[in-house]
Amino acid sequence: MTNISLYTAASNAAVANTSSSSSGEITSASQTSLSNLGDNYNQFLTLLTTQLQHQDPSNPMSSDNFTSELAQFAGVEQQVKTNSNLQSLISAVGNSDFVTSSNLIGKTAVASSSQFSLKNGSASVSFDAQKQEETDIVVKNGSGSVVKTDEMTSSAGGNLWSWNGRDNGGNQLPDGVYQVGIAQENTDGSISTLTPNIESTISGIIRDTNGESAELGGLDVNVQKISSVY
Repeated sequence: MTNISLYTAASNAAVANTSSSSSGEITSASQTSLSNLGDNYNQFLTLLTTQLQHQDPSNPMSSDNFTSELAQFAGVEQQVKTNSNLQSLISAVGNSDFVTSSNLIGKTAVASSSQFSLKNGSASVSFDAQKQEETDIVVKNGSGSVVKTDEMTSSAGGNLWSWNGRDNGGNQLPDGVYQVGIAQENTDGSISTLTPNIESTISGIIRDTNGESAELGGLDVNVQKISSVY
């Protein structure tokens, strides 16, 4: 008999991965900060020149005040230059990381992903479990509809679940990308979702605003999701 809570947890876990990368966020934040600082720099310069143009010739600005404002002006200018240099450094580090990641092409990688590829009517995912417990597996298609459910008793440690690409009605589904969710019932009756892992050869490295992704069996997986390469 199907455990409804277990099935629901597995179904909710079967969602497409959303890639994120700290490098892309850092670059965007740095660019924003530099833009804001540049605006402040220009505003400061405008205020200073306007003040000099409209000061009373008979009562000019004291040298102490003027020196203080020039010091502030120089400080803001230095911050703009520092941020520009920092942006160049971040870009250089990103290029270096990309070259390093490119050396992984052709190697086999294991990565955590709730997406997996059905190829030639065959697919599999691995997962780690703390104990030998009842486990539900739910597969969804690209539209988010459940196409396959399965139950197994997982072992403590590593487990492998294989799929022949057939849905619950026995129909052969087309090759493509599917989502998988795995949930386990604990001895105390609570439910835990488990992390699916996929294994495939790295066929390419992609770099965009979200960072770097590896092409694994038709999937683009953020390199930060890769746990091992051999």
